[in-house]
Amino acid sequence: SFGTVMQYVPNINYQKLYRVSAWIRTDTLVPVGIEDWDTGARIMVDWRDISDNVLGMTEIMVSIDTYGTMPWRQFSAIVSPYYNINTVKANVVALLVGCTGTAYFDDMSFTEYTTGTTNINVNVVSGSGLVEVYAWDGTNWT
Repeated sequence: SFGTVMQYVPNINYQKLYRVSAWIRTDTLVPVGIEDWDTGARIMVDWRDISDNVLGMTEIMVSIDTYGTMPWRQFSAIVSPYYNINTVKANVVALLVGCTGTAYFDDMSFTEYTTGTTNINVNVVSGSGLVEVYAWDGTNWT
């Protein structure tokens, strides 16, 4: 099973960082077949060139378990378009992959991220463009 919603984002600057954020709730998500790192409720950004070719993808929630029933939680990540000079646009994607059940996404945003330092490793997850991942449990960012 597979379901997706996608938002096109123009005018991406390959030298900038971006924050993607969303609130997610799940209802009886059960993996179909093998439980894998890329199944469940997910957020993804694919980076594209002027001709709409995919240059790379950043999987936001590769290690977060969204199976079963999960109350509303906020997820946020700082992402980078790989510093690929050809990146000019992105698609921000909310998806449900390899599961039965329902996933709800709300208040999804994609904004330029600014920081007081330039000493940021944008390849924490090697080659993925993922910089940081945070999950809000209702009280704390974890």
